[in-house]
Amino acid sequence: MTSLGIRWRYFWAGLAVATAMLATVGCSSLIPTLAILIKGTDTDPEFPGLKGKQVAVVCRSLTDLKYQDSRVAKDLARALAAMLKENGSKIKLVPMRKVERWTDEHNWEDFAEVGKAVGAEMVVGIDLEHFDMYSGQTLYQGKASLTVHVYNLKPDPKSKDKDKDEKSQDEPVFEKSLPQITWPANNCVPTAEKPEAQFRREFIGVIAGKVGFCFYPRPMEDGFADDTGM
Repeated sequence: MTSLGIRWRYFWAGLAVATAMLATVGCSSLIPTLAILIKGTDTDPEFPGLKGKQVAVVCRSLTDLKYQDSRVAKDLARALAAMLKENGSKIKLVPMRKVERWTDEHNWEDFAEVGKAVGAEMVVGIDLEHFDMYSGQTLYQGKASLTVHVYNLKPDPKSKDKDKDEKSQDEPVFEKSLPQITWPANNCVPTAEKPEAQFRREFIGVIAGKVGFCFYPRPMEDGFADDTGM
C-alpha cells in the first residue's frame, strides 16, 4: 500500500472515531482532531525552495579534525545528499563524485563558486564548526555544531534587474545555525559496545537528518522521541 493509501486509511478510521466522539465531546473538540487528520502530522520544512532544482551539496570543516575524522565533511555531505534524494520532493542532486572531484582539484573559498562550477541551480553549503565523538577515553557521545547556507545560482529570467540578480547569488537565500547536536543527549555509549566507525557513521546520519529537516517535512512524532539534544 502506498503512503497516500495509508494516509487515507488512517483518515477514514480517525474520522469514524471522531464522529463517534462527537456526542460526548462536542464540535469544538472535534475540530482540532479533524484538522490533524486532514493536514497530516508532518511539520513543514523551513526552506522548501529546493523542489524541482538541480542541487549541489557541499560541506567544509572550519576546525582541525583528528586524522580519523578527516573525511567527516565529505561523509556528511554524502549522507545529506542521500536523505534529500530519498525524502525531498523532486530535488535533483548533482552527483557527489562530481562535486568532490571539483573541490579536491581546486582551491575554493565560497559555496556559490562550487555550485556554479558543477552546474547546480542551488547549492546547500554546510560549515562544520565543531565535531567530536568522545566523552572521555572510553565513552562515546557525539557533539557537533554547524551552520547551513543555501545559495540560488540561477537568476530569474523574468527579472528586469539582471545585475542585481547576479550579485544576489553571493548572498544566501536561507541560512541557519543549528543548536549544538548532542547524541545521545542524555547518556554516553561505552566504546566496548560498538566500533568507532559504526558510532561515527550513526552520528553523521543523525547530523544529516537534522539538516535535512530544513528542506523536507519532518514527522511530528520525531520531536517526541528525540535524543539528539534538539
